[in-house]
Amino acid sequence: MNKQDLQHMRDTLTLRAWRKKFSILLNRGRYAQLAHDVDARFQNAVYIFQRSFFDRKGQECINGGAERYCLDLAEIIAEQGLCPVLVQMGHKSGLWQNTLGKLHVVGLPVRSVAEYNAVIEHLRNFVFVIYSVHFDMGRKLHPNILISHGIVWDNPERDADSKAILKNFVDADTFVSVDTNTISWLRSTFARSLYECSMHYIPNYVDRDIFKPAERAHDGTIRIVFPRRCSAERGYWLLSACLPDILRTYDTVRLDFVGYIHSDDVAADLAKHLADFPDRVRHYQCPPENMPAVYQRADITLIPTLYSEGTSLSCLEAQACGNAVIATNIGGLPNLIIDGFNGLLVSPNSQELFSAICKLIDNPALAENMKKEACRVSGAFDKRIWTERWRQIVSGVLKQYEGTLNE
Repeated sequence: MNKQDLQHMRDTLTLRAWRKKFSILLNRGRYAQLAHDVDARFQNAVYIFQRSFFDRKGQECINGGAERYCLDLAEIIAEQGLCPVLVQMGHKSGLWQNTLGKLHVVGLPVRSVAEYNAVIEHLRNFVFVIYSVHFDMGRKLHPNILISHGIVWDNPERDADSKAILKNFVDADTFVSVDTNTISWLRSTFARSLYECSMHYIPNYVDRDIFKPAERAHDGTIRIVFPRRCSAERGYWLLSACLPDILRTYDTVRLDFVGYIHSDDVAADLAKHLADFPDRVRHYQCPPENMPAVYQRADITLIPTLYSEGTSLSCLEAQACGNAVIATNIGGLPNLIIDGFNGLLVSPNSQELFSAICKLIDNPALAENMKKEACRVSGAFDKRIWTERWRQIVSGVLKQYEGTLNE
């Protein structure tokens, strides 16, 4: 029995789910007032629903791909004379507001996802809304755009619940996916139910004015970078399993883990690698503005994702900087890499990852050719292309619903 089944049994035995529903009904007046307070703060609002952007108190921004995506999307929305407002879960102390770039961020004083959903359902003063990162948002507002950042239900702890997944998409007015894997899965699984759903493929992007190759002196060292969160889904354990063999086989290799450590077991394992190879393995976190230099110092970038992957920003940034990229054939990564041409695709197991790393180290001419092609192919994912496609989406929504918006 998996964790989901155990939780369902617990809820059934304790009537927890019924108590939650009853509590939501009792507090509907409070939720409506909170929504009214948010509505009163903005004119021509485009609400973006994403549970986290800042921390719960609204002080520290989470520097992840979804957060960067929303910041760049806010620029496009603001160009139309609209006011982009991200609504997230906040702190019980009260409603707060913060601003970053063109994006206004509001934190709701709610304790649970159910309460968050109950508040946003009462919002009324908007032009249209965007659901960023699809998950159960309760009853959706219209007109809406739903953004998928990749298949998030391919968790190895449980099989997908197709009925629950369909609920997230069936009332989407416009659907944008960053990868073709998600669109193909939805079209084949729900061929009848989502037949009329407007689906758009807009892959993630890279700013090639910032992420670009740089000249550096070569001292014979082979620098490998893992520019991801140190977590199971991002492939930490795959790399950890073959890391000692890599370092013992090639004494010129240096490897950097660049990202947040997500769990105590990962922290303990990484600490062991740092102790065993003190001059050859490093870990650090890096703000987004310093990431170009990380890639420009590297020869090989590893994207060994296990699940929940779209078109990885890290993969695109590494390619644009002229790295040889090794990635797993998961999610939207095959949208970015043609195996053997501009990178290597492997199955998600440590032996294939080890073999691919050896292949690039043992064949420097192959690695150099892949670096050149990676940089060249990244031009198809230039941020300017992404911006223009999103301008068309926003303009299309405004034109389609002109005269009926927010009646």
